[in-house]
Amino acid sequence: MLSFAIAIALQMVTPPASDPQPIDLQKLISPADYPRDARSKAGIVTIEVAVSAEGKPTGCTVTESSRSVSLDTQSCKLAVKRLRFVPAQNGAGAAVSGVFRTVLTWTIGINKSPVMFNSTQTVAVLPSDYARPVKMRLEFDATGHSEACRIRESSGSHAIDQFACERILKDTAIAPLKAAKGITARAVRFMTLTFVAK
Repeated sequence: MLSFAIAIALQMVTPPASDPQPIDLQKLISPADYPRDARSKAGIVTIEVAVSAEGKPTGCTVTESSRSVSLDTQSCKLAVKRLRFVPAQNGAGAAVSGVFRTVLTWTIGINKSPVMFNSTQTVAVLPSDYARPVKMRLEFDATGHSEACRIRESSGSHAIDQFACERILKDTAIAPLKAAKGITARAVRFMTLTFVAK
């Protein structure tokens, strides 16, 4: 039985006032989309989709390869064919082009996504405004070292959010990435970090 996990992240090369927002993202991929010649393979694919000011994909680049040409190719093919967007906007509210980054995991018989992590951090005292785990989007360079952190869902405490990103950027790494020659390798992962008092 085939199972899939899709993790979504957004990043602009030059951040506008708002990022491209995908429409009906759940239809991006289904079990029937697994390439026949890759049924014995699994892997993670990070892609960057160039989005026009009209909200249409104009190109796709694999920035983290699954090491399967079929899975990499299929990821971009489906994204360009199926995705449509509410375009990014600049500070004046005008539609502009942008980049939408998506992480797809192609797996066989595995329900847990390898791109989503959960961790717990113990602190001496929890701030009074801490309400929930903090959810982050992490970006990694070609060597697998974390280079950026974005809060996707705040814990309710700005201090905790800031500490979480600082700690994760310092301590988190993944295996070195593979990308085609001439492509800047970059990967996206997601983490939910729960804080507890001693």
